[in-house]
Amino acid sequence: MNWKTLAFASALALGLGAAANADEATGAVTAIDTAALTVTLDDGNTYDFSKPECRAEAACNLATFEVGDTVTIVWDWVQDT
Repeated sequence: MNWKTLAFASALALGLGAAANADEATGAVTAIDTAALTVTLDDGNTYDFSKPECRAEAACNLATFEVGDTVTIVWDWVQDT
């Protein structure tokens, strides 16, 4: 596990809190949109990092990631989002 994967997963886990409804996805980054604050993984799913909780974490700076990086994204479901 490289430092980017660890930082990304840790930041999201800390930023969203430890919750019983946590979920995660691991894969290679295929697209990064720093304007829209989204990341697309090789499974075709796109993840939105525009929430204030994500932007508050230094490791959520999407400019530090590159296409091809393997990352683990951890999130918590709050109601249906």
